[in-house]
Amino acid sequence: MSDSNTPPVKSEVFVSFRGKDIREGFLSHLNDTFERKQVKAFMNDRLVRGDEIWPSLVQAIEGSFISLIIFSQNYASSRWCLEELVTILKCKEKHGQIVIPVFYDVEPTHVRHQLGSYENAFAEHGRRYKTKVQTWRQALNKSADLSGIESSKFQNDAELLKGIVDLVLPRLDIHAVNFNGLVGIDTKIADVESLIRKSKEPKDIRLVGIWGMGGIGKTTLAEEVFNKLRVDDKYDGYSFLANERQQASKHGIIFLKERIFSELLGNAAKIATENSLPNDVVRRIGHMKVLIVLDDVNDSDHLEKLLGTLDNFGSGSRIIVTTRDEQVLKANKADDTYKLRELSSDKPLELFNLKAFSKSDCLREHDELSKRIVDYAKGVPLVLKVLAHHLQKKEKEVW
Repeated sequence: MSDSNTPPVKSEVFVSFRGKDIREGFLSHLNDTFERKQVKAFMNDRLVRGDEIWPSLVQAIEGSFISLIIFSQNYASSRWCLEELVTILKCKEKHGQIVIPVFYDVEPTHVRHQLGSYENAFAEHGRRYKTKVQTWRQALNKSADLSGIESSKFQNDAELLKGIVDLVLPRLDIHAVNFNGLVGIDTKIADVESLIRKSKEPKDIRLVGIWGMGGIGKTTLAEEVFNKLRVDDKYDGYSFLANERQQASKHGIIFLKERIFSELLGNAAKIATENSLPNDVVRRIGHMKVLIVLDDVNDSDHLEKLLGTLDNFGSGSRIIVTTRDEQVLKANKADDTYKLRELSSDKPLELFNLKAFSKSDCLREHDELSKRIVDYAKGVPLVLKVLAHHLQKKEKEVW
């Protein structure tokens, strides 16, 4: 969400849910987990009494980087949940907001096609809200096609919570360093964009790599470019795989392949082996112009295992890979690479002050100490963020 009209971020994650469906303790455990991970989440049970409820909800949705939609048996019976959903998808289209659906004791197909309890809910809505029904149906259909999480694939709520957090955190990890003032990033976005758009033939398929040391902001940069291209250019399918190195180790290649191609195709893709794709998948993607990001790739072989030969994709497709190791890009014959360097000149101090201080009158008092801390961090954004968070609101003696 990087365009100039994007609302200011107040929460990192907005959670849309139907309270009576969620098992006792699930939401509180989710909130506790987010708090431990230093993620600011908004749940609509937190509205201050006396607020005009709907305007407050819209403001909360627009001021979040991610919306987490917990679809449950009775989600569609609430007109407020459906209105939240419509607003969330508008933010996705307008600002590039990330939307993650969680199918909690409900099948994605029931959400997509309004079956079961969703069918019953819409029978009632058809009598009371005739002018709204079609918009709500379209919103459910679109959101059910997004890549998300199904509770049926987890043994219990504890594992489901971990799955949700594992999906959310990589999207926020480094983006949160810069989001309230994307220090020095505009020029970098333009640089990478120029490499992506650069082509002798408009129909070329291009692989562009972003590389540099850990914690330097590769994910943030790739995410900003990804969101911008989604708005500016027309693609038939999109996929952003965050933290490939860790996820491949944890879930395996086949799981990740299914996630990528399900996102691209808009429905579940079943893949049996690491080294090949089903014929129907190859046939469909051959006609699609796609935008794919593989983030934090550590193994040179994983690119081909995850995507197959790039010639499988339709003309004009773009693949972005971030990695700490330039050899990963060389081994895969990247068309262009972009080395992301440490923040230079006064940018590290600007970023540290942005994250460490809430009041400008504290700056002069801590000026010398701040400069020493920034020197210690050597311009690495993630280190600056961690130190700033640790020292925020602490007495000068702690510094």
